[in-house]
Amino acid sequence: MSQEIELKLALGQDGPEALRRHPRLRGLTPDTAHLGNTYFDTPEGDLARAQMALRLRRNGDRLVQTLKTPGQGGGGLSSRGEWEWEIEGPGLDLDELAATLAETVPLRPSDTSKAARGGALLSGVWQLPEGGRPSAWMHRA
Repeated sequence: MSQEIELKLALGQDGPEALRRHPRLRGLTPDTAHLGNTYFDTPEGDLARAQMALRLRRNGDRLVQTLKTPGQGGGGLSSRGEWEWEIEGPGLDLDELAATLAETVPLRPSDTSKAARGGALLSGVWQLPEGGRPSAWMHRA
């Protein structure tokens, strides 16, 4: 995972022309790229509600899938977790997403019911059981 640090600036009506004329930018050749972006969410908007984003970005022949987590910041400056990897496409790579998250986040597939998870949260005790055999992971988590 990398940490995205971003500074967003809003320009007034004369801002673009003022930037082009600014002495610090004069003489620089702009680099232009035509990007195609597609954002995904569940029909219920679960990612948006969690302040996360899942995106496919096409830049020429390159297709990159990105998952962004909630960020924090203010005054135009924000910081957030970001996972990004190149894929073959044409659509989302959901298997690679799970594998990538599992590299740095302690998780594994689970068929534990929401009620059981809620009970664990209520009691304040939620432990990820020892892995054992892969075939048993889903039933023990």
